[in-house]
Amino acid sequence: MINNLKTLFSRKRKSHRRKFYPYVLTLEPSYACNLSCKMCPRGNNPAPDAIMTEEVFSRIEPYLHWFKFVHLCGFGEPLMHPRIDELVRRIYQKGCLVSFVTNGVLLTPELIKRLLAPDKKIKEIAVSIDAAHKEAYESIRGKGNFTRLIENLHELKRQVEKSEHKPQLTWAFLMMKSNLAELPDAVELAGRIGFDRIVGKHIETGHTVDELNEALFDTGYVPPPDKETEQRFHETLRESAQRGQKYGIRFEVHPRRMIIDGTCGSQPLRALYIDYAGNVSSCCYLNVLDVRPYMNRRATDDNGVMGNVKENSLDEIIKSERFQEFISYWRRGALPPVCQGCLLARRMQLKEEQFEATVSTIT
Repeated sequence: MINNLKTLFSRKRKSHRRKFYPYVLTLEPSYACNLSCKMCPRGNNPAPDAIMTEEVFSRIEPYLHWFKFVHLCGFGEPLMHPRIDELVRRIYQKGCLVSFVTNGVLLTPELIKRLLAPDKKIKEIAVSIDAAHKEAYESIRGKGNFTRLIENLHELKRQVEKSEHKPQLTWAFLMMKSNLAELPDAVELAGRIGFDRIVGKHIETGHTVDELNEALFDTGYVPPPDKETEQRFHETLRESAQRGQKYGIRFEVHPRRMIIDGTCGSQPLRALYIDYAGNVSSCCYLNVLDVRPYMNRRATDDNGVMGNVKENSLDEIIKSERFQEFISYWRRGALPPVCQGCLLARRMQLKEEQFEATVSTIT
């Protein structure tokens, strides 16, 4: 895998590109959010009504042509940005494939129309929904939103069918022990509405034992799922796959153990993350905020931020000794100190002692 990545990055998209320049960019348009989901790490931080300012975006914009893909997501709701359609248009004009992840509650008919206008092209719209029924949904995401959400999804599908570019519609379902039973009905609901695919994702954050106990894989911090949970998990996936076939919707599940040799699922050798404030890192969990997806998140004083676009250009940050040292770990198949203990690393094919050495005992 590492050799394949080296070959990939040695192919220059532009004459000025160097090896190991990332070509996938994730931007956080907004840290503000209209929901308060029980599994979201934003609860460990103050919740500012913060959005990416024009100052920050204009510092990123000249470098957008580097990237093939730009994903608009983060720890907030992208649609909280008052000019989200303008950001999409400006990114698309730089030749990038654009996608975004939303909770869907703010997808009004007028906003959908603006997002799907001919002057912009969205490759994929992913809607994060972790249940198929009102009571289960609102126990996770908050009261009073499910009925409106489903109405929004039908309107989204209607307008997508009429649009020029027709983005792919993806339903993202965060699988937890407490909501796993909702998955088959979610696949069916997604199929009835007209989604193209539904993706079952694993929980990646947890700051308490109760939160980590929701995981359907061995986190290394709490006891792994028991035999009964394992059986229920596999039976649920089989039923969900059968429902998907009935409606012609693609049903995909993220692996519990990543079949990746030497690099994380966040793909640090080809991806960058820039938060609403302009902080640059390899992924959203390396951040100045307290959003690490593991309990002993202060194993190092390093927060993983490589720089800020308000202080240095993106080119300077990527060429910096700090950034080059970070990716050098991944290039040789090693885990950087700042990433040790991460739940994403737990799901890699690492030697057990590489992970266990970073895990604190939970009492």
